[in-house]
This record gives sequence, C-alpha cells and structure tokens, in this order.
Amino acid sequence: YQKPKDSETDIISSPDLLLVKLRYKPIDSDISDKVEVSVADDGPEHVSRDFRFASSVAMMGLLLRDSKYKADATYDKLIEQAGLGLDNDDLGYRREFIRLAGTAKSMSGKK
Repeated sequence: YQKPKDSETDIISSPDLLLVKLRYKPIDSDISDKVEVSVADDGPEHVSRDFRFASSVAMMGLLLRDSKYKADATYDKLIEQAGLGLDNDDLGYRREFIRLAGTAKSMSGKK
C-alpha cells in the first residue's frame, strides 16, 4: 500500500460514492489486469425498502444506547422508516420490530 502524502488532500466534487480499483494476474499470464469500477451515489430516495428497514434497526440500537453517533435520529423517524420496509414481512417480524420500537419510545419518554 502507498502511504498518504503529508499534504492535505483536495476534496473533489464527484457524483461517485466510491471507486474500487482491483489489479490481478490471471493464472497463466505474466501480465496483470486492472479493473476500476465506480459506484454512483444515487441519493437516499433510491435506497431499497429492505435497506431502509435495516437502517431503522441500526437506528434503534443507536437510540437505545443513547449513542453520540445518533445525530438527529428519533423514535418517530425510526418507526416511519421501518414502516416503509413492510413489503417483505410474511412472518410478521418487521411489524413486531415496529411494535417494540413504539414500546421503547414510550419507555424512554422521548419522540
């Protein structure tokens, strides 16, 4: 790995979230190949419902621990976001999670 320079890194405005660079050498070759794939940041409106539900589970953990990383998370936002992921809830686990979040909200005395 290369060590970063001591100078400050310039911030570049880009629509990409990240750039993955991979270099590999095929088994029967002496020459390595390089692959670069950029991942675009489509914004939060293009996130899947499953991802929204999963992030609400993470938000619940932050709120329960009163984490300094919770930013502007609230139980109301958590319940609203979790409700968007109810499509895939054949066994009722997601509805149960939302019920538990409501209970945690009432016990905490916070919104």
